[in-house]
Amino acid sequence: GVAISLALFAIGLNHALSLFAPMFLIGVGNGLALPNANAGAISVRPDLAGSASGLTGFLQVGGGAALSFLAAALLGPETGPFPMLIIMLISAIIGMLAAMLIYWGPRPADEEQ
Repeated sequence: GVAISLALFAIGLNHALSLFAPMFLIGVGNGLALPNANAGAISVRPDLAGSASGLTGFLQVGGGAALSFLAAALLGPETGPFPMLIIMLISAIIGMLAAMLIYWGPRPADEEQ
């Protein structure tokens, strides 16, 4: 969604739908990914599920606040939406790299039962 929006603005389609229509894809992706991410975070150590839930929520809200501050500092009439979209694209790439690291990274040895 971010890449589509960035491409639309880059070719000169400066319209509200160039931002909001592709962001619908991000909303759907968040709706599919975040519940699974939260379930994964609290399932690692069930005895610490409350702490994991709190930390996950803090990272989501705190990360969003920090990146919103950064985007607001970089946005201006002369920049258009590009700083915000680039920050969103970098965040998405970092998220995908983190997911790939978890998926293909080393796994603890299975415990014998």
